[in-house]
Amino acid sequence: MSAEPVPLDPALPHWGDSHYLSLTLTGTLRLSDALGQLYVLLPAMEGGDKHYWVDSTEIDKLLRAGGAPVDGVESEDGPGWLAEHPEREWITWRYLARRERYVRTALARLSESEDQGDTEDASEGAVRVPRDPLVEEREPSLADQRAGAVLAVLEAERATSVIDLGCGGGKLLERMVRDRNLERVTGVDVHLGGLEMAHRKLCEGCAPGGGRGHRPLFSDTGDEGGRRPRPELLLGSVVYRDRRFHGHDAAVLMEVIEHLDPSRLPAMEDVVFGDAAPRVVVVTTPNIEYNRHYEGLAEGAFRHADHRFEWTRAEFAVWADQVAQRHGYTVRYLPVGPEHPETGAPTQMGVFTR
Repeated sequence: MSAEPVPLDPALPHWGDSHYLSLTLTGTLRLSDALGQLYVLLPAMEGGDKHYWVDSTEIDKLLRAGGAPVDGVESEDGPGWLAEHPEREWITWRYLARRERYVRTALARLSESEDQGDTEDASEGAVRVPRDPLVEEREPSLADQRAGAVLAVLEAERATSVIDLGCGGGKLLERMVRDRNLERVTGVDVHLGGLEMAHRKLCEGCAPGGGRGHRPLFSDTGDEGGRRPRPELLLGSVVYRDRRFHGHDAAVLMEVIEHLDPSRLPAMEDVVFGDAAPRVVVVTTPNIEYNRHYEGLAEGAFRHADHRFEWTRAEFAVWADQVAQRHGYTVRYLPVGPEHPETGAPTQMGVFTR
């Protein structure tokens, strides 16, 4: 990238520079990706002042250009560039002309895409909406609240080894490997692309092509000089028994079960609760009752194109109680995210203990 100021008048240099600049971007990427980014970033950099009326249809335009799922159609390239952009809140805020309700909905759908590719939901306080980019008070997104709630449960249960089933791109793994109480961390996913993304996240200083090599966040030597294992990434499925799943204190299925066909749930239950049988199992899943707070989400529609179902709190409790009874667990329920008096929290969590 290079940027050169444009003078007010080249013949009168003492007048100084104008408010404009000549920007040159150089790179090698697919043309549609480049145009999609320019389509979003130009109005964002322009100040967020659209030259036409902004309504809810702009949300789909933004998501489509950002590579996120729209109308039930997922991108072949994962969650898309906007979902993974470090300044996605600021970009979304300005592209949607600071329309707060639209921004919340767009960020919620982007976060659902990120969880699936990595695998927020919207309403008051559920996602982070920037006010003034210069003095923004950053509140945790719902995805961050989910991960924080899972980590808090693992700490309360004194887990020392955890397997993240359906780890996706490693958002939760990235936080778990920094927890000094965890002596063993394993990530499992059925998609090789997700594991490759997780591998990149779990390495520091990894250059494209492996120029600098890989340095995992877990060192070989612990703080007291003892050996600490590196996080292990496994290609596998939660619906097939696997000896590698054995021997963990806790298992986590964070935003995973809703991506399984209901007919496959019994197989998952047998694998996780019956065969692997960790002491603690943490399950999070969307609360469909909360969906009515989402601007632009049609009635009866799911939050993500790949969701096979979304449960009410009562439906989740019926399923979880039956699983616990069959496999010798007790279960308690915790809300994640801001609670609405009528619809509850956007995410529901079940904590199973054996």
